[in-house]
Amino acid sequence: MKKAVLLFIVIVATNFVMAQSPLSNLIGKRVFSEETYDFMHSLGKYETESFHDIRHLMYFSAGVEIVYDSKDGTIASIFLMGHNQMWYKPYTNELPAGLTWEMTKSEVETLIGKGKEHHVYANDYVYHYPEHFISIQYASEGEDPKMGSIQIRSFEKE
Repeated sequence: MKKAVLLFIVIVATNFVMAQSPLSNLIGKRVFSEETYDFMHSLGKYETESFHDIRHLMYFSAGVEIVYDSKDGTIASIFLMGHNQMWYKPYTNELPAGLTWEMTKSEVETLIGKGKEHHVYANDYVYHYPEHFISIQYASEGEDPKMGSIQIRSFEKE
């Protein structure tokens, strides 16, 4: 019995670690810190946009947008942009959870499980996958849409 429980714990812990993207480790870190420097520096130049206390660092040529709270300077989320995202080139590095931009919603859910629909705006659908620390925006082109962007985030404050 003890061996079975220990094996279960090891399997759950392994799946939890595998589900996380290395980028999810940056959520909650200070935006301009040593911990985030290498990643942010690798993205190149950025432009800034602000909405109240929220700041967006937009790396158009890298396909990344980092969102942080100006009050405490911590990263709230990281958006990875896919194809056809206005002004952004697609993010070309490894995506979380073994995803690829070519995947449809049904392929994503076969790989990582069903998402929870959060909200709909325009012709886009957003689904949360909390166990993977991601939300995915799908462009509604047909019955089985492809991913448009991935948001890496924490689901603690939801």
